[in-house]
Amino acid sequence: AMRLRLEAMEKRDATPTTEKTFEGGIVRDNAEADRIQIIYKERQGPELYGKLKARGFRWSPTAGAWQRYRTQDTRWAVEAITGVKI
Repeated sequence: AMRLRLEAMEKRDATPTTEKTFEGGIVRDNAEADRIQIIYKERQGPELYGKLKARGFRWSPTAGAWQRYRTQDTRWAVEAITGVKI
């Protein structure tokens, strides 16, 4: 099991961080932090915050982004919210 975890970590470390823009912001697939981050150019309203929270995103003041662990479910949630396919 430890070997599999090590292989997964090495694969993650070999994956570059990528960014895709959408109208109003950026989606960052942050491999180093093992997070997918949504960064809005302007402050959004409570309706969008509710959608993000309902999909498991949490606000990170440090990153200045809404973020979640990098999983397939996160990729689907990002596409549903922003229209960006990762």
